[in-house]
Amino acid sequence: MLVFLPPLLIALTISIVLFIIEQLTISLLNSQKGTVDFYDAFSEGLFGVGIHLNTTPTTLILCTSIVTAILSVLAALSFWKLRAGHEKKARFWASTNIIVTLGNMALAIACMAVSFRAQEGVGSGDLLDLIPIKAPTRETILCALDSAEGRQFWASAGCGLARTGRWMLVPLIIFSVVNVVLCLWQIAERGGAEWLFGGKKRSEEKQLGEYVSERL
Repeated sequence: MLVFLPPLLIALTISIVLFIIEQLTISLLNSQKGTVDFYDAFSEGLFGVGIHLNTTPTTLILCTSIVTAILSVLAALSFWKLRAGHEKKARFWASTNIIVTLGNMALAIACMAVSFRAQEGVGSGDLLDLIPIKAPTRETILCALDSAEGRQFWASAGCGLARTGRWMLVPLIIFSVVNVVLCLWQIAERGGAEWLFGGKKRSEEKQLGEYVSERL
């Protein structure tokens, strides 16, 4: 069980930190809503172009962080239940763990793809450079404000937090993949797909014999 805890705890920690970072980014921008003319222009359409805020990346990141935290706890429970107990229950928890870990990995990958796609080709230039962008993200706005003349600390902090949150998806995916590998390894130790679909569990003697033969 101990070998499964570190990646699960790391994934859980990353998801919590990611959620906090995204909430801080939202709060920073919203707190300046009444003082930043540029943000007010976006809410109504910049210079009549009709530009509106793209909240999809932020929403996805928040959802991913919440789901990852929940699934990490569920995966830990599945790993624990899989250690011992009736074979029928063990198969149930093994199947649950596969669904949980694969689902978590797929969600994290999809979230990263959408988040990085939204920032593709977007630099940190002048505010007016954002006019062609039909739906800029919070990160785009904050980083543009950070690059503008007379920039303020909150814009720099917001830009840094937004970028950090987006790049934190990379280690989240890495540890999601690790959890999938550990899940498959634990099932393989019991007999692999044959055991999962109703076959007999490999005996400890057989596992020991295979280990010795590999060493020889």
